[in-house]
Amino acid sequence: MRLVQISSVLAVLVLMLVGISLNRSGVEKTDDISIMTCNIGDIEGGNPLGSEQVAEFIHDCGMSDVLLLQEVRGEKEAAYLSNLLNRPWFVFLPDFDSPNMGIAILSRWPVLNHDSLYFNDSQRGAGAIAAEIHIKGVPLLVVNLHLDRYRGVVLGNDRVSVFRDQVIQFVKKEMMEESIRSKSIRELLNWLDKKNSAHVVLGGDFNSIPFSRTIRLISPWFDDLLWPSLDYFKGTYTKLDFPIFPRIDFLFVSTNIVRKSARIIQKSPGDHYPIWAVIQVPAGG
Repeated sequence: MRLVQISSVLAVLVLMLVGISLNRSGVEKTDDISIMTCNIGDIEGGNPLGSEQVAEFIHDCGMSDVLLLQEVRGEKEAAYLSNLLNRPWFVFLPDFDSPNMGIAILSRWPVLNHDSLYFNDSQRGAGAIAAEIHIKGVPLLVVNLHLDRYRGVVLGNDRVSVFRDQVIQFVKKEMMEESIRSKSIRELLNWLDKKNSAHVVLGGDFNSIPFSRTIRLISPWFDDLLWPSLDYFKGTYTKLDFPIFPRIDFLFVSTNIVRKSARIIQKSPGDHYPIWAVIQVPAGG
C-alpha cells in the first residue's frame, strides 16, 4: 500500500514538473482568458434544465470569458443565455436537420467574424462554428463542435445501457477504424487550415475518447488542455450504465497558447460534466 502511495505522489510531481516546463517561455502573454465547454442538454428520458437554471449552473461554475455550449435549444435560447450571463456577443449554429437544437459560442468580447461548417457525413446535420475575437488586439479563433454519437449506443430511460462486450467493441472501433467522427475531424482540420489562424481554441462534445483515431488526428496540431493533469483520465459523460465513465468532451488549443489551469467540473446540468480552463495567448501575434 505504501508503494502505491509513493508512486501516486511521484506521478503528481512529474505532471507538475511537465506542466511547469510547458508553460515556461520568454514570450509576452495577454491577460488570463477563462473558457468553458459544456453540453447543457440531457439524455432522452432525463430532466433537462430550463434556460434560467442553465444560466444559474454556468454562473455557479465560475463565470467564463468564453462559453462553448452544445445542445442549445434554438437561437432564442442562445440569445437568452447571452443576456442572462452578461456575455453580450454570441453566435449560434443549428443542426442542419433540426433548427431547434444546435451549438453556440458566448463571449464577453465582440465577435468580429464568424463562420460555420456542416459535416458531410453527419447523420443529424452536425457541424462546427468558429468565432473570431480579439484579446488586446491579438486575434483568437474559438471553435465549437458537436460530433455524432456512436451508432451502437442505445438510449434507455435516463441512462445509456451498455454491456462489457459493447464497450470493448466501441473502444476497438474508435481506436482502429474510420468513423463519422474521424471523417468530420478531417473536414474540420482542412477547414481550419484554410483560415490560417495563429491562435485557435477548439472544444465541444466529440463523442469519442482519448487516444481514439478522432483525437489522434487532432493531437499533432493542438494540445489537450487537461494534459498534464489527473483530470485527463477522468470521465465527462455521467449517464452511462457502466462502472467507468468515458471522457467525450475536450478543450484543445494551438501549441503556442499557454495553459494556466484546467479541470473537469464535477457537476452537471444534464448528462455531461463541463471542462473549464484558463489560458494565455502570446501578445506578439
